[in-house]
Amino acid sequence: MMSSPLITVPSLALLFAGMLWSISILAKRFQWHCEVSRKAAHVGMGLVTLSFPWIFDSITPVLVLGIVLIGGLVLVRCSQRLRCQVGGALHGIERKSFGEIYFAAAVVIVFWLAKGDPILFCVPILVLTVADAAGALVGRRYGEMKFDTLSGRKSTEGCITVFLVTFFAAHIPLLLFSEISRSGAMIIALSLAILVMLFEAIAFDGLDNLFIPLGGWFALNRFMDLDDQAMLARFVVLVVLLFFVIGAKKRSSLDGSGILGCVLLGYACLSLGGFLFFLPLLLFFVSHLIETPRIRRSGKADTLRHDLRAVFAIAATSMFWVVLKTGIGIQALLPFTIALGIHFAISNYGTLTMVRPEWNRRTRIAAATVKASFIIFLPLAVLDWPGTLSLLVGVGALFLGALIFSIRYSDDVPDTTRRWIEQTVLVLILSSTGLLIRG
Repeated sequence: MMSSPLITVPSLALLFAGMLWSISILAKRFQWHCEVSRKAAHVGMGLVTLSFPWIFDSITPVLVLGIVLIGGLVLVRCSQRLRCQVGGALHGIERKSFGEIYFAAAVVIVFWLAKGDPILFCVPILVLTVADAAGALVGRRYGEMKFDTLSGRKSTEGCITVFLVTFFAAHIPLLLFSEISRSGAMIIALSLAILVMLFEAIAFDGLDNLFIPLGGWFALNRFMDLDDQAMLARFVVLVVLLFFVIGAKKRSSLDGSGILGCVLLGYACLSLGGFLFFLPLLLFFVSHLIETPRIRRSGKADTLRHDLRAVFAIAATSMFWVVLKTGIGIQALLPFTIALGIHFAISNYGTLTMVRPEWNRRTRIAAATVKASFIIFLPLAVLDWPGTLSLLVGVGALFLGALIFSIRYSDDVPDTTRRWIEQTVLVLILSSTGLLIRG
């Protein structure tokens, strides 16, 4: 039976405040490491929120509680006095993080998305509560094999812990409290464990508290609608993609989190868009693996380092059109292909500035456009001919993208956040021309 929000919301707000205050006292008393106290608060608050599907029957009280909690957390973050009294459980770490705010927002969003389904709410939140905390603590204590991310370094041991804990946190509830078959529960739990491990590995500034539950809900929601055979097929694709991309890391200029981000992007394009949306991305990545050793042989290896920002730029533009596919159908394929082609042309222009410095700018732009057009548009032309006019407009957009980028950066192609934001905006604008052409 649902309780009155007028009683439950203030009671839970007081409970969360008391929990933070108690953990802060215990942390000072027993000299806990800042990460231990932070994860203790994380686990305590997460376990309490698992009761929401049984005490709230609408999003309104959860939203009110979320606003109150976020407001209180912001107040604690801004007030030095409150930070000393109750914020010790959250703000002892040195790295920049808004994880507690993302956590509260994620609970509200997942509750709304779950629409009263306890499994769709509790599994993502339980995974966030226990897997993220376990991964962080194991990684801090036992992590030896490190890889680079935007927020520093993470450990392989921590990622493996996230995988294992996520598997059990998903498999047990699915097995005991859902109508999914035993084999289906196993496949979903394994798939979710891989995806959550990847989300946690690429997250920065506390965004894992948002990526994990939202990504977990999305994956769980998609898998639960499939039969066992379809689940198994998607799981096999995910595993093959994971091992292929990780195995190719030595030939790539991407760091650890960038490589793992490629796995998520490729899987999202394939599962949401289909093969025609996946193939151009695969060819882009394979070409990148071929070109990177070539650049290293030219003696420019010191300038050839990319991180998750490059993957985010490509993901922002490509996933924009993949998501729109649900509304406009296959018509999204042309602007999606144009977007990838422009990224490819810009990337190849940057490659040519390093390996062909004797070429003038016009020659590099022309060469980059021709190569990008051939590699990116050829599969589209062969498998799903869009029309001559569409291809001409697409090639023109590639040329214009490379031209504008070359004017903006000339022979110096930086790997900065500003550059990737500018490139993302440019690609989104130019790829929209694909909507103006029909067949």
